[in-house]
Amino acid sequence: MLREVLIIALLHQASGACFKHVSCTSCIAESNDAGYCMWYTQPRLEGIGACVAGHPGYAPPQEMSGQLATDAYGLWSMALSTGETAYFTVHDIDQISDDSCYTTECLYQAQCDPGYYAVQNNPCYSDDVFPAWRELRCCRQQRNINGYLRGFEATHGIVDGKLFYASCCATCYPGEVIVGCHAYFAGVCQTCAAGRFNPTGSPGSSCEPCQPCEAGKIRRGCGPATPGLCVECESGSEFKTIGLEGAWTDTCQACESCPRGHVRVGCGGADPGHCSPCSGGSFFAAPFCRTCYTCIQGERRGCGGQQIGVCTECSKGKYEVANTDGACLDCETCAEDEAESSADGFQVSGPWVRVGCGAAATGKCVRMAAQLNLQDARCPTADAEALCEGASVSARWTLHGLSMRQLDAEYGNCTAAAGLCLSGFWRIVLYRREVDDFAGSQVAELGEWFSTELEQESSLDAPNAVFKKSGLQLPSGLPEASGYFLRIFLFDAGGSCCGATSVSPVFADSQDLSLAGQMLAVQEAVDLAADEISDGSWQAAHTLLSDTCASTSGDGSWEACERAKALQLGLPAGQRTMMPFALLHSAGSADIAALGAAFPVKEAGERLLDMERIHEAMVKLIPPNLTTWQSLIHPLFAAPGRLLANITAADNTSDVNSTDEHIANDSALNQSNSNATEVDANVTVHATPNVTANATTTTTTSNIQLLDYTAEVAEAQLVQLRGEALQAAAGAKALEEQWQSEVSSCVQLLPGKLRELQEIDKLLGESGEAAGFSVVRMAQAITWKLRGQLQALVNATDLSQKEQHSVEVVQRIGSMALMMLGTWGHSWYHGLEWRLLVQADSASWPPVMTAPLGGAELPPGSVDIADTRKRVWEPFLQVAEDWFDFAEDVRFHVENQTGSTSLTRLLPIMRAAIAQVSDFTELVLEPLTREGSMLFAGPLPNISLPSSCGNRGWCLSFVARQVSEELAVEDAWEGFGPQAVRPWIDPRVEDLRLKRASSEMLQMVWGRIRIFEELLLQVVDIRDIQKEPSISAAASAQATHIAAHIDVILQWSTRSNMTTGSDRPEAAWHWHELSKLRSALDRSRRSAALLARRRLSRLELLTAWVAGQRDDGYAAGPATWSWRRPWSPWSVQREGSPANAVFEASGAAAAKLEAAIAEKELHAATRAQAYLRIDISSDLRPVTYAGFAQTGSAILRLTAPTGRDHLMMHAEAKAFLISLPASQLPDPLQPGAETGEAPSGAFPQQHIELRLKRLPGAFDAADTSVEPPQEGTRPFVTRHERGTCMPLAQIQAEKAPEIVPAALSPLDGFWVLTARDGTSARLLQIDEGTVLRLLFELDVPDGTPPWQLLSDTRDVLYKLPEDGTCSGLRPIFGSAPETSTFPSTTRTTLYTQTATTIPLIPTTSRQGVIIVEEEEGLVLAPKQSTPPPPEAAQEPWTPPIWFYAVLFLLVLVSMVVVVRCVFKHQRRRLKNVAKIAQEPLQDEGKVSVEDKAPVTSEAPTILTKDANPLREAATGKASENPYLAMAKKSPKKMASRKSGSWEISDTPREDDAKNEEDNKSWSEASTPEGSDAEDAASSRSSLHSPSSGHSSRSGDSSSSGRSVVSPRTALAAKALEAHAQNFSADALTAGALRAHVQEFTPDARAAKGLQAHAKMLASSSSGPVTLPVAPALEASSKPRPQGSKNSKSSKDSDAKARTPETTEKRVEADVTQPAVEVPE
Repeated sequence: MLREVLIIALLHQASGACFKHVSCTSCIAESNDAGYCMWYTQPRLEGIGACVAGHPGYAPPQEMSGQLATDAYGLWSMALSTGETAYFTVHDIDQISDDSCYTTECLYQAQCDPGYYAVQNNPCYSDDVFPAWRELRCCRQQRNINGYLRGFEATHGIVDGKLFYASCCATCYPGEVIVGCHAYFAGVCQTCAAGRFNPTGSPGSSCEPCQPCEAGKIRRGCGPATPGLCVECESGSEFKTIGLEGAWTDTCQACESCPRGHVRVGCGGADPGHCSPCSGGSFFAAPFCRTCYTCIQGERRGCGGQQIGVCTECSKGKYEVANTDGACLDCETCAEDEAESSADGFQVSGPWVRVGCGAAATGKCVRMAAQLNLQDARCPTADAEALCEGASVSARWTLHGLSMRQLDAEYGNCTAAAGLCLSGFWRIVLYRREVDDFAGSQVAELGEWFSTELEQESSLDAPNAVFKKSGLQLPSGLPEASGYFLRIFLFDAGGSCCGATSVSPVFADSQDLSLAGQMLAVQEAVDLAADEISDGSWQAAHTLLSDTCASTSGDGSWEACERAKALQLGLPAGQRTMMPFALLHSAGSADIAALGAAFPVKEAGERLLDMERIHEAMVKLIPPNLTTWQSLIHPLFAAPGRLLANITAADNTSDVNSTDEHIANDSALNQSNSNATEVDANVTVHATPNVTANATTTTTTSNIQLLDYTAEVAEAQLVQLRGEALQAAAGAKALEEQWQSEVSSCVQLLPGKLRELQEIDKLLGESGEAAGFSVVRMAQAITWKLRGQLQALVNATDLSQKEQHSVEVVQRIGSMALMMLGTWGHSWYHGLEWRLLVQADSASWPPVMTAPLGGAELPPGSVDIADTRKRVWEPFLQVAEDWFDFAEDVRFHVENQTGSTSLTRLLPIMRAAIAQVSDFTELVLEPLTREGSMLFAGPLPNISLPSSCGNRGWCLSFVARQVSEELAVEDAWEGFGPQAVRPWIDPRVEDLRLKRASSEMLQMVWGRIRIFEELLLQVVDIRDIQKEPSISAAASAQATHIAAHIDVILQWSTRSNMTTGSDRPEAAWHWHELSKLRSALDRSRRSAALLARRRLSRLELLTAWVAGQRDDGYAAGPATWSWRRPWSPWSVQREGSPANAVFEASGAAAAKLEAAIAEKELHAATRAQAYLRIDISSDLRPVTYAGFAQTGSAILRLTAPTGRDHLMMHAEAKAFLISLPASQLPDPLQPGAETGEAPSGAFPQQHIELRLKRLPGAFDAADTSVEPPQEGTRPFVTRHERGTCMPLAQIQAEKAPEIVPAALSPLDGFWVLTARDGTSARLLQIDEGTVLRLLFELDVPDGTPPWQLLSDTRDVLYKLPEDGTCSGLRPIFGSAPETSTFPSTTRTTLYTQTATTIPLIPTTSRQGVIIVEEEEGLVLAPKQSTPPPPEAAQEPWTPPIWFYAVLFLLVLVSMVVVVRCVFKHQRRRLKNVAKIAQEPLQDEGKVSVEDKAPVTSEAPTILTKDANPLREAATGKASENPYLAMAKKSPKKMASRKSGSWEISDTPREDDAKNEEDNKSWSEASTPEGSDAEDAASSRSSLHSPSSGHSSRSGDSSSSGRSVVSPRTALAAKALEAHAQNFSADALTAGALRAHVQEFTPDARAAKGLQAHAKMLASSSSGPVTLPVAPALEASSKPRPQGSKNSKSSKDSDAKARTPETTEKRVEADVTQPAVEVPE
């Protein structure tokens, strides 16, 4: 079958492009000789497909086939009905389809378009000529590699999804689904089963299950083609409480019936409703309440509940007299005894009330009493009598005067026989007493019942009916307070109640109750946890808070749980997450900076003193128990007619707290006695309380002992208590303001920190992308490698080899997990940039707790995070778990053999790191990427971090410190693909560049994690103190409330007509209110102590940071600071340190801070200052430079080496953009795109503006200190003209402030530099070869240079050039170190291959292109081979200082000797040349000089005047001129002296032809003072100065006394005479001729002169002849670039001029011409 289908498919061969087809049918119809088009559908996006190119069967690419490699493919298979298995192959790169590939033009550093891959990379010219100009063959990429490209997906080499080759799935009708469809069969359509639906029927779709509806609605009409609709239940008859947690088949339920006389109210939708009696002029007529009938004559009485009522002529308050034809009499007043009586366990008192009087009934007199049963509802809090929120209570009450039978629903029928016209029901309402309403106000209704619905505790005919209602549920959300009570009403639905009284309806109040809530328990747990943490018991504190979270509910549970989660993240109860106070750079002096830092501590100490005094005073004044309160109140209300009710009776009926538990013991009595005595003394009341240790007591019927206060003492104590309460309110208000200031100051730091993190994130993503880094490529490559290494190592037998590999791999897993942090979320984007959108809010209380963290919802169209996790993270996680299991087994065997291994420590850390990366990505980073998220909204993530996270809780950074950076860099290298490689550059140079780029990426990613952790812990810290202002505000309000409460009681004691309802002054709720104030004052004092401790810790952290001291932990670290004065805060559980001691501790810290700043100043004064140089180029810092060239902003991270964790700098930094010389680049750094920024307008001339700023954070690599905010710091601004390194004048407002001239600013961390055109604020076009140079001012350190100041930099320090030339940067002493790590080379070779089945850049020192076998198919960057780890290097020998001195003297003496020898040798050669010069002339037939015979004819002369002393001196100098002898030297030797070799260095150099020799010998950064380069520079004025013109005149010549010389000598003499016209004889030899010899080849110049001389002599046989002189300096002003064609041709011409033939011709010409006479 398979063969037949293949034959049919081949008949449809056609030429086309697979990627152009958008439907399955058009896709599978395409095929050609090279391959076939197949339709691919993704596994998670049903119905969406793409047309891809491939082959049916197993057809991997072959050699030279154009595919990437033999294993770069995706394989898919399926089982056929015949039992055979069909295989399909999809290629990563489509080179089969038409138009899927294109060839680029010849472009500079050409790259393919996105979605295409370069299968060929050829040079436009050759590997040696313009190698950067490339011509690419780009083909369409089909595989999804970077996580967001369109294409197929594969896992482990197997294609995810489905492929269709010979047949497409059939399209079904809606309501149907395709079944059995595969690559060769269209399938059949089947109707969706019941409970499922398919709205489309398209291929790839499925029958989806019907979904349930929300509460109150049911789904109707679901299936098979429609999802149905949610329809609401019929209101009043149906309801449904089950919501989305139910099933789609859930139905509406009928509303339940109610007891007779009740009707259901509110039933419908999601509410089942409740039963309510018929009331308000209606009666129950099943199943509804009907309106009472209207009487034709008179009024209706007794209508309500279950009774229809009767008509009567009597109005309300009257009844009909029998047998009187409708005579009406007033209802009688009750005359029963009002004395208190006991019955059925109730103390019944108060007036009698007549009920049921109306129609023909005379009514009955009754009175009520009520009780509460709270024994089973106590709350486990500090207040043993309080109830918890949401507790259930039981109410019990009696109606004294009526039996249960008389209260029956049908008994009070308004007849004379019944004696009652009553249709009553009961209502229970929760009330609360408050300061402005002692009688109480309604809080909530608890329900309504008829008598038959209640528990009846009395018989039908008992004289007093007793009822009970259990399970009364108190509503939730009630405030924590006292003064709650239940009021039980008897309502008369018939309107007959109550006659002859003003009471309607009849009611009774229960005793008071208190709601304690759970905040006290939570606060107590938090305080205990803080104490545990201060003692170092982290686990005990966490256990306590976790248990409190589990055992509480409501707001208390939320706060306990949040604090437990915060404790896991960063121990917020201590100083770990606290930010130090800001270092005040604008203070101007050390003492002011110290005073400014200590001032907040002083304010907190003053508030603490106030609260401590108020707390101690209030503790003495507030009655310790209820008995003391009753004793205090009793004398104020003991006047005649105002005697308090019997306490026993009152307590049994209205006070639940009056039990034997409150009987005062002797200590309480003594305390109250002392309080009363103190009050008496303070207010000078002339009354002595009759209270002693054996106090006289008054005994009530309950035998409660009351203290014998006098009215004056009691009133004085209440007055003083009121005054102290007002002072407590004022103190708490001041404390609230201080806490608000503290929270606000901490919150203000967050927006800047958040912006910096977002800026780092953005620049890191842009720089990495510009440099060619892909985190997905890295993750996939590492996953493939780890899997292959594990398979290769499983069968190994060497245990030590397994251990070594396991240790390395475990570290690599940890480092790669950190690199992948935040790379997946609710979108298909998988990149390095996190893209945080969270904002910082105001941290108001209470916060918005909408889950998740940030409080923002998912945006529309979000992808399930479980799906995005599968792409990158889960494959890596799977191989990581396999390695962990393998390493665990290796650890077990190694420990059994040797007893110890590093795996024991590493395995738990890296396992935890994997879990932390997953949790932080999904629970923190992803929620913060949503639009509208806020830092203080939503609950904290429940991430349990291990206790071994270092001192600061930076767990992810702690993992980074456990990883070998060398291994991490090696893995990060895998993120750079072929696009990042420059194939035209020497492979060794590229290896070094990519290694630097990998190290850059690693350090910046780790630094970003550190900044993120610092931000998160600051958020946790602020959340921890977020509630503190509300605690003080609550205490202030409570104190004000108590003051008003006492004032009302004092007024009550003097006014007898105050309406207070059932309240009494000795009621328990009054004392409970005072006890609440005591709790509030406890919390306020604790809050004040925490504020003082917090601010003192922040000051101490700042001091330690400035002093360079480490903070090694919670309790142990600060104890190592000798200047620290320990101070512990007060709490309820422990006394703590005195409040005054905080000022001593603050003073000690401030004094140390001032001394530390002074030490820094002294250190700077005794040391020299110099600049640390950091050059940024495409080779030194490729990632930083790539981002800078693309965006105009550069980000780099500087890290201090081990041992220099506190690397500080002065407030001075400069930045320069160094371009190529003007000869190579005339107009560098031209303005580019607009930025929208406004120029500063500081300088009118064209210039560059560079702004360099440091982003706070990521300071201490050892994680032992927190960097304080740097107050007053500003970006460093440098403006300079193009082509120079001379900064323009600095604007005063932009100058960075300094406390003192000292190194007080941190250096290591993130730095961001932005470059703009100074006049237009536009971006700059960064030219190739541009170098960014940063200079930071430091104190010169101790030790021998070069210094290891940064982890990646070992260098000397420099001083700025005075002339502003960029090449003038000089070390302060010595020479700059060589920064290159690869051998010098001038070879530039490009390796290219048209077939990409072999490495793109094969070298002997590097691996080829990394191809992920089978499952991955990734092409990665070539990489340096990993050699075996070298042995530990020996400690280098550091020579002493005298060694350098001796060596310098030896070198100096050697140079002097060499110079003397060279000069002697040159003199000897010149003398020999002068002696031999005349011999050739004689041999050639010239007149002998010695004979001095006159010549027969006059020869032309080049001299025009007679001899004079100047001319004679010039002639003498010319005879001694060594350059005439040097003219005879070999031109090759002279050329070799001028030629030099560039040293391979990372330092940019200027390419100036005039400075060629100097530049070839010295780099601009490594030239020391006093070197030969400076001497060469001093001679440049003569080399580059314009020369005067040369004039030649003819004059008379005489043969007498003249010597005959050769034309060559005459030519030199003529040139000497021309120079002598403008220069002295000394200047002639020292200046012009030296420049002449240096600029030109002597032989070439002499040859040209002789040729011109010969031509002139040949054209003139007699007479004076003017010899032309070649314009030497004009020719020399045109530099010839080395390596150019012109240079080569000129060298060839010079060589030709120096051939023997040319020389011979010149000699012959000289012989034929007369000799030239010159004066002696």
